[in-house]
Formats: sequence, structure tokens, C-alpha cells
Amino acid sequence: MKSPIILFYMLVLSISNIYSQKLNEEFDLVKDKEAVNHSYKMETLVFTYALDGKIINREKYILLIDVIPLNVNETEYVCKNFEIVLGDSIYLTVPAIRNFSYKYDRTGINPDEKGQLFGIDHARFENLKDEKENPFDPAKSYFIYNSFIDFHSLVDVFAADMKEENGIEDLRKIGDNIIHTSAFSEPPVNLGSSVKEGSIFKNGKVTLALTGLSIVDEEACAIVHYDSGESSFNMIMEPMPDFSVSTVGSSHYFGDILVSLNSKWILKADLKEFVVSEVNMPSLNSKINNVIERQLSLIMFK
Repeated sequence: MKSPIILFYMLVLSISNIYSQKLNEEFDLVKDKEAVNHSYKMETLVFTYALDGKIINREKYILLIDVIPLNVNETEYVCKNFEIVLGDSIYLTVPAIRNFSYKYDRTGINPDEKGQLFGIDHARFENLKDEKENPFDPAKSYFIYNSFIDFHSLVDVFAADMKEENGIEDLRKIGDNIIHTSAFSEPPVNLGSSVKEGSIFKNGKVTLALTGLSIVDEEACAIVHYDSGESSFNMIMEPMPDFSVSTVGSSHYFGDILVSLNSKWILKADLKEFVVSEVNMPSLNSKINNVIERQLSLIMFK
């Protein structure tokens, strides 16, 4: 008869072998993606720092969006609501984009002939106002628009099948890592009349890595870490006629996406970004330095 100590170690060894086999399995994070309607809530905190390190402004952008798969390549998105929280107590809504719907076809050209990404109509973000008809300044309008770009970057870039390019489908085992096809890309960031053509964001060496497994709401999922590398941008704005503002700067964003091993949709994700920029206003012979931190969280609900 084996002693209790030997039986205990045999049990530990057996459990260890089971976990080792599971962690060495191969996964497919894109095949047979479930065609089920669902929704996401995305919150983005934006902190602006003074050069002495103090936070001088904080804002929160809240997007509620429905996802309606139409076929293997096409999805309809519906913005159910968009809220902005200024400081800790001022709540604003954006009526013009409530129930705003659009379709994204992954087989099409991105950006399209108008320079629009993910099928998002730029005209929707012209002259945005809050529920009291107060206009948003160009910077806030751009942050609203950029919330949609952030959302699609997670759902339709990092968590999507890139077909014959380098994408999440190439992460098969824990420990795998790739240079993503979006590395060193230069997507346009122009928007309507306020952010001019020629404005671009330059991605750095974007990488993806399958770092482990987790559970979200009792559902097994893969943890995929992404990192933008050293990124930069150049934006040309005209907030009012004959008054131009150019902004150059650096960006580093990174985070984790948790992809369901069953449905292949993101269940949860986060993003952190640090931005350092210089704003140049030639007509005023003035330059302003900005330091911004962004913290984003994305959660699925059904």
C-alpha cells in the first residue's frame, strides 16, 4: 500500500501533466467564428498632464455598440449611445451618432476611395453637438471619432483573420509571437474639414503574442498581447478658417485582448497609450507641449 505522501505527489504529478498537455495544445483563434449578435461597452479615460507631472484634465468617452454579423466577411455596426464625462460630474451625450449604423466589408479596400476607415462615414462627425445643441470643439469631435477607430482596431484588426498576411490566425500555441501585418503601416487620420488630408499615424513594429489562457464569465479564452512599438503621428488641423494647427508626436500603445475559444469574438480587452506631442500654431508664433495617457477597456455583453 502506497503511503499518503506518495499518493499526494502522484496526484500532483497527474494534475501537472493534464495542465501541461492543455497548455501545449494548438489553438485556432479565427476558424468558424460564431455569427451571433452581441454588443460591446467601451470606456476610454483620457488624462492630460502638465509638464510637472500633475493631471490637469480628465475625460471619459463611453461607446455602446451593437455587432450584427451579416456573413463571413461583412458586419453591421450600430452605435446605440455615446457619452462623454468631463471631470467627475459633467455628462454629455452625442445625439447625432445615436443609432448611427454602418457596414464594414473585409473584402473591400480599407481605407476606401474617400480615405474612410472601416466603412465609417466622416460626414457623421462634422459639426457635432451635445444634447443642448452646444458644439464640440474639433479636438473632442476627433476623440469621439477615434473611439470608433480604437474599437475596430481591436475587433477588426488585431482579433481578425488577416487571411494570407500575418495575423492572429498565426498564433497557434502559447508562446507564439508575430510581427503583425499592420506593422509600419501609415493609416490616414484626416476627418472632415477640421483634420486635413495628409494627416497620418505611423505604426511602429506592431507585435502580437499568445501569452496564456483565462476565463471570462465562465468562458475559456486566449490571452493575446499586442504592442505598437515606437509609433508617431502628424496631424494638420484647421479649427477655424485661416487658422491652422499642426501637431507632431510619438505614441506607444499596448494591451491584451481575451478571445473566446468558442465564439472567437473578443470577450474583454484593454489598451494603454502614452502620447507626447508638440502643437505648433504658426499664426500665433506659439508652440505647446502635451503629454496624454489613455486607458481603454472593452467588454462584451449579450
